[in-house]
Amino acid sequence: MTRLCIFLVLVFAVGCQQAAPHETAVTPDPELAQLEAALAAAMTQTDMNIASVKIAEFLDSKLASVEKQVARKLDNVEQERFAEFNERWRRYRIQDVQFWASFYEGGTIQPLVANNAYSAITAQRITELEDLLGSFAGRATITPDEPR
Repeated sequence: MTRLCIFLVLVFAVGCQQAAPHETAVTPDPELAQLEAALAAAMTQTDMNIASVKIAEFLDSKLASVEKQVARKLDNVEQERFAEFNERWRRYRIQDVQFWASFYEGGTIQPLVANNAYSAITAQRITELEDLLGSFAGRATITPDEPR
């Protein structure tokens, strides 16, 4: 049974590395490609954990940037709703990551699983917000100097 669990964990980890949603969902970025290559080349669990957290941090930074772009397109009421929704989404993300990581409680692979889950859900959110930005094609950007 233990060997089966280890096998499933490895299949999950390799699957996340080879076909992670952030590889296809997020606009291609040379820095992300470099981070993913480092994860693929990692030889130890510690190196995989470190590489995966760097991907998660990169995607979190990209998410913040896209959120700011969206917010600039919104009026005051929409910005308030967007901020509230973002907060609820972040709480959901934490719970989702905790759920997936809980299957590997105490294992050295748990950080990798958590980071991959975090990256996948963050990449999905980035895609959603980039799609939203696309729907704002004709909408003017609201600048801080303009009355809202």
